[in-house]
Amino acid sequence: MSEYIQFSELKSIIGIDAALFLSYEVGGTELYISSPQRMTDRSKLARLIGLEMAVALATTFGSGHVIIPSGPGRRALIWKLHEEGRSKNAIALKVKCSVRTVYNALNGARPSFLGSAAPK
Repeated sequence: MSEYIQFSELKSIIGIDAALFLSYEVGGTELYISSPQRMTDRSKLARLIGLEMAVALATTFGSGHVIIPSGPGRRALIWKLHEEGRSKNAIALKVKCSVRTVYNALNGARPSFLGSAAPK
């Protein structure tokens, strides 16, 4: 049986940037985590987020299959890129969505787990 990881757990172990990236890239899917001793930079997880973070997840969850949360991936990523100063077109290209989706996400509430709002 696969263990489901909560987005908040993922964020506390590997940080917000890697958690958003992982949930965006493979969220909602099952992923195998090797034991910390057997984790290599060739594992799918390490190729996605780096060996150090993959080992941190392996240390926390042990080896086995886990379900990566699809989490707030797209909406949170849109907000993060917007706060970095990216244009709406650039965000749409990066997130692989329409500009309308970007506008809709930014018209909604900012995800609270991103911390305090960036200065405008």
